[in-house]
Amino acid sequence: MKQLLLSILIFLPFITSAQGNGDAYYVALNGDDSNPGTFEEPWATWQKGFESVRAGDTLYIRGGVYMNDLPVMLDPDHYRGPKGGIGTYDHPIVISGYPGEWPILDCSNHCANIPERPYGKRYNSAITIWNTEYIHFKDFEVRNVFQCDSVVDGAITAAYSCNLTFERIVIHDVGQRGFFIQGGVWGPYDGRDPDVPIEPSKWGFGHPDTTRWINCDVYNLCDSLSEDVGNAADAWKTIHYATSYVYWEGCRAWNYTDDGFDPNCVGGVRHFENCWAMPGDKYKNSVGEWEVERNGFKVSGPGSGYDPDMNHLIFKNSVAYDCTHGLILMDSYNTDRTNALVYNNTIFRCGLGIANWEDDEGMRPNTHTFRNTLIYDTWGRNAIGNPYDTYILSDVPYNVSHCTWQWSGEEFQNREPNPAFTVTDDDFNSVDHATIFAQLTAPRKADGSLPAVNALALAPTSDLIDGGTDVGIPWFGLAPDIGAFEYDPDGVIVEIPPETNDSGISVFPNPAGDRAWIQTDEPGSCHIRLLDLQGRKVVSRKVNINAHSSYPLSLGTLKPGVYIMEVKMGEKCIREKLVVKGN
Repeated sequence: MKQLLLSILIFLPFITSAQGNGDAYYVALNGDDSNPGTFEEPWATWQKGFESVRAGDTLYIRGGVYMNDLPVMLDPDHYRGPKGGIGTYDHPIVISGYPGEWPILDCSNHCANIPERPYGKRYNSAITIWNTEYIHFKDFEVRNVFQCDSVVDGAITAAYSCNLTFERIVIHDVGQRGFFIQGGVWGPYDGRDPDVPIEPSKWGFGHPDTTRWINCDVYNLCDSLSEDVGNAADAWKTIHYATSYVYWEGCRAWNYTDDGFDPNCVGGVRHFENCWAMPGDKYKNSVGEWEVERNGFKVSGPGSGYDPDMNHLIFKNSVAYDCTHGLILMDSYNTDRTNALVYNNTIFRCGLGIANWEDDEGMRPNTHTFRNTLIYDTWGRNAIGNPYDTYILSDVPYNVSHCTWQWSGEEFQNREPNPAFTVTDDDFNSVDHATIFAQLTAPRKADGSLPAVNALALAPTSDLIDGGTDVGIPWFGLAPDIGAFEYDPDGVIVEIPPETNDSGISVFPNPAGDRAWIQTDEPGSCHIRLLDLQGRKVVSRKVNINAHSSYPLSLGTLKPGVYIMEVKMGEKCIREKLVVKGN
């Protein structure tokens, strides 16, 4: 719980300052751009609102569908005069849907109105952001941002801008990228004068640019007019620099043709928490095949911004489902590693789970750390016919533990199943494709957070429960689980079976203190369950025990009380009350 509190403290300054402390302005369908922009006399267009706000102001957009003819521009340094302002940490600009209402920017008419550029191609976007910072966009929807030509931009695009926050933004039905954000802060690795100090962001990360997405959805993207059809429609495409901290929390991408998340960064940090990528089947060709990339998360190396003491990628509690590649670590583009922390993720039914496929001469040793991560049901096969769970080349064992695989050192595979777990379909509540996709793309909760998912969650009998190690993420039970979804024993009620005691298995002592010992007369695999008297599962795990040996079951985190202990080994079973005295 300490880690959760730290996250809250990091974001609290932003949450309390994101209200805007200047003037409030309004846009509504019944408005007029000649009005003063008050609640009683609102403006009519998003463009009027965007270009009028300055530091500390809040622009509220009333609910309804706004049919727009041209991209909305926010550019304080526009060559025809300022179009909007620049926020500060203490006085951000907030552009938000009006509380309790939902505005939609529909861009279906853009291509009929965007003029030809003198040098050719027509770029289209819903919102274009240039030369600004400390802008908080929240609570609105953008749709129908099509390609007008063979080139691509983003439905929301930004350049030379930093310290942007996008919260509860929905983008869908797009003929190009969803978000295309290019940062505006350069560090000493990018030609900046190293003698001029960089002012850190006040949002708690120690970086001058902290750009964030919180609870955003992007879906239905395909660039059908490109020369290479479908291979430019990323839900997120970002380019940032050595002093940037780029953060995603609770974001989803589905039904896209290229990559769900494609963050490039020269140095800096890219941080994912609870994000889901599901390319879906929407854009298969006429014979039911894919001709596009469909990757989940594709992360470039840090390049010349490499810092050996920095984790350039933090990837936690995230899901890649039915992707060509679940997670790609693109270290091969340079001689430096991302030093990734990959904790508690589920990569399910992908062609290749995790790819870090180059180990070029001169590249630094593999410095990634993998913990509590689940890869299952990959459909790709390597050169010797084994499932492509991972392709992580390394001459020496890399830092992996408590995952469903381990380093093997074999040339074609470089991984082998972790013998601590036997992963099958029975480890999950459901593996049905339609059910999983429907739950991962279901409507969000009322507060904007991700929907509850049962399908990919661990079944109560899974030996992946309590199979992990503590990495600072809150968990239930005796230890963290493997995968993105922590099993909550309070949520599962089972019938308490009658007591039984077959010879050959014993549990002692009883009463027990901080641990109980399980001993068997024969070697084999045991399934251990511990229930409270309400029938809630407290412990469920599978272990191997040698003949006449004892397995220690830790009870140190349990409250004192009476429990039901069940140990099964083949046809043998012991089931009896166990008194836990506590420490």
